[in-house]
Amino acid sequence: MSLKPQDVLVTLKLCCLGERDWTFSNLGEMLGLSQGETYNATKRAKSAGLVFEKEGTLHVVRPRLFRFLQHGVASSFYPVRGPVGRGMPTALSAPVMAGKGLTEADIPVVWPAEKGTVRGESLDPIYPTVVAACTLDGKLYELLALVDVLRVGRARERKLAAELLEKRLILPTASSEPD
Repeated sequence: MSLKPQDVLVTLKLCCLGERDWTFSNLGEMLGLSQGETYNATKRAKSAGLVFEKEGTLHVVRPRLFRFLQHGVASSFYPVRGPVGRGMPTALSAPVMAGKGLTEADIPVVWPAEKGTVRGESLDPIYPTVVAACTLDGKLYELLALVDVLRVGRARERKLAAELLEKRLILPTASSEPD
């Protein structure tokens, strides 16, 4: 069973939710997925060791997720760039990367979106429902924008994105999860 892009989206959303209660139905609704797609995503993430079940509750194995994002996401879900258009800023153009001392490209990188506020080079998001999901969840937006830096950035940019991602995924949690 191979991971699919929506599995990354669902797993990152589980990180954002933390200990809050959720159902497959409302988790899917938050992400623009059906209840079945959401269930199947968690099943694949569980098979890959990115989540585990304890007392009927799913928990993200944050160190393993981090390592996958840092070393595998760019190869597994390679970036597809497109024409200039309106969209939501991502990668180095996203607010989470602002003021980090990196030189941004001449033209911003955006996820295509009809109601986008920035004009830039388009980058297909890891999954088609990302823009809508990130509009509703700023924390998820930060995580996915950092994932995009890992997908399209140069070495220095990827290193900084990995540090920021590690702070958001691993450091705030207790290390009682399996590795």
